Amino acid sequence: MNLLTRANILALLPLALLLMLAIPEAILRRQVSENTARLHRATLAAAAARDIADNQQFASLALRRRVFHDRTAATAYAMAISAIRASMSQLPALAGHDPATIEAVNHILASAAIELTVLGSIDTQLRQGHFAAAAASLARPAYTTNAEQLSVAARAFVLLSRASEAEHFALLARLGNTSLLLFVIAGVGLTLSSVLLLYYSGSATRAILDIGRKSERYWRAEPLGEPSSRRDEIVL
Repeated sequence: MNLLTRANILALLPLALLLMLAIPEAILRRQVSENTARLHRATLAAAAARDIADNQQFASLALRRRVFHDRTAATAYAMAISAIRASMSQLPALAGHDPATIEAVNHILASAAIELTVLGSIDTQLRQGHFAAAAASLARPAYTTNAEQLSVAARAFVLLSRASEAEHFALLARLGNTSLLLFVIAGVGLTLSSVLLLYYSGSATRAILDIGRKSERYWRAEPLGEPSSRRDEIVL
């Protein structure tokens, strides 16, 4: 290998190492960004499911207070129903594309829709002044069953979201370890290329100085000394 080729290789070696490591690092960063977005959606979806179940209980409690003529309960009921509808509208967009998650979301939405219908009918009874009928509706086993189904569906979805969060955190940890490994490889590669560059540049410099000394000996008609063992352009 001649000196020019060797010099070109050593000059391009750091750039080649950076490119070899920058491309995987860019891919890893994109995966981290996508994974973080999925984790954020899963967290928001779990929060929306909890809000639906919690506000169902608030709405039910407000109806029971209205049975006993609590005037402030109507506002509390309206706020709880509004919060349930808002969370129901957000949940499908946060569910993602996982079939199990979509099935759980559909179950929550179906249970919530049934509960809204039941709560709405009791609210109508109270607005019409049928307090005894409203109290009877709240005491029916069917009402308790519907509310329990919604609560169970919400808890199941929260557990599913937590499992998804744990999986996402594990993936983030693996990506972080891989990124650290790439950083170490880059450091070792750059150090090695610097050592090689220092070695070959020093060797070439010493050879050029040796040629200068032999040239002076030649013009003084002195012996040149031992021939060079090099196999590149700098050989005399």
